[in-house]
Amino acid sequence: MEESTILHVNVTDFMAAVEEVRDPSLRGRPFVVGWQGRSRAIVLAVSGTAFQEGIRRGMLLEAARKKVRTLQVLSPAYEVYRRADARLAEVACRFSPVVELKGGGHLYLDLSGTRRLFGPPVDCAERVRKEIIHATDLIPALGLASAKVVSKVGTRVVRPSGFIAVPPGEERSFLAPLDISLLPGVGARLLTRLHLLQIRTIGDLASLAEEEAEVLGPYGRLLRNRARGVDDRTPRIGTAAGAFPSRAKGASRLDDRTQRTGVQVWGTSSFPGGFGRLEGWGKEGEALSAGASLPEDANDPQILLHALRSLLFELGFTLRTRRLTAGSLRVQVVYTDGLQAQGTWRFPSPVTYDREMLGAAQALLPRVLRRRVRVRRIRCELGSLAPEEGQLDLYLSPWARDFSFQRETYEGKVRALQESLDRIRSRFGKEGIRPCADLLSPCTFLS
Repeated sequence: MEESTILHVNVTDFMAAVEEVRDPSLRGRPFVVGWQGRSRAIVLAVSGTAFQEGIRRGMLLEAARKKVRTLQVLSPAYEVYRRADARLAEVACRFSPVVELKGGGHLYLDLSGTRRLFGPPVDCAERVRKEIIHATDLIPALGLASAKVVSKVGTRVVRPSGFIAVPPGEERSFLAPLDISLLPGVGARLLTRLHLLQIRTIGDLASLAEEEAEVLGPYGRLLRNRARGVDDRTPRIGTAAGAFPSRAKGASRLDDRTQRTGVQVWGTSSFPGGFGRLEGWGKEGEALSAGASLPEDANDPQILLHALRSLLFELGFTLRTRRLTAGSLRVQVVYTDGLQAQGTWRFPSPVTYDREMLGAAQALLPRVLRRRVRVRRIRCELGSLAPEEGQLDLYLSPWARDFSFQRETYEGKVRALQESLDRIRSRFGKEGIRPCADLLSPCTFLS
């Protein structure tokens, strides 16, 4: 008999939940987690009470305080959050050898083959829930299904602390009446388009024909299939390393730079307060991403390119430190009015040097900036990561071809230059050396 065996565990508003465990007096009071005293600081996590008052993650801290006068602001305690995350992982690993750790209170367990030890998957899920509460005092939402997308939607339906099990074969009927915003992959911009097309439930999206789904873009068919509960992904062993900023060597320099220049560095969607979140960097196809909030909203391409260049220097350095290559670059901007735009560049062959990444970013940014509205935040992501294998097949520039350089000589010079730059940054910090273009930039957040 077929069983639902994919369990998604989600501690809603993880950072705020951990803070309530640390200080029970916070329960029932409006509070947020964010960097106080920093220019244009944003809300990183929201308590349930603050959410009911209209506070949302990503809001400017100043605006949140004006909205709720009694709002309490807590500085993020990333080391505490990391320990809580590790404790969740420890509990999960007692029940399954296959645990996919997403970071920030999110993880998947594959309960296949665990019946003889822990009983039916539903009973096992309940045991996981009790063990998490006992070990951490955190109360998670759990979703059990035969597909990852269904289990994740399930936790969104029953959060903050419920449990739902979707029997095999009933995935589509479970998803159909739910609001389309609950489907993973549907962001604010796509949600607006879907509403214009009168697609308001997951069932509406699931009913689209092949040609109709293609109207939604290159991922239209994939989203339509996910709306039908079709998802062949299974949990993979691994962790989202760096879900919270590290205070290891180099991190303090970054924090100092952030405070000094007024640029607030943020990671992927879950934790805007951290830089350079690595999402399963040891696995081919995963991503490394980071972003920055500008000190003032701007639409000057030079200012935005400077911010993007700074982020790519950081990501490129981490990429080479991990001995990885990247197959794609994605750039995303968030406008003042909250709308987002993004674009992707796919490299003809894997890259690891700043030269190729910066060239792609410079070509990609104008394609993303199609509006005259000012930009508030900018984010870049290196995707399709893979282990570095031997010598890279670098693209030979027209300049090198025109002057008849030998390919090996040209590659050797590029490699030698990059290694020299990395050695300087390792010794003197990320700002130990910068391109002249940064010194000439009109960007207001140069130190």
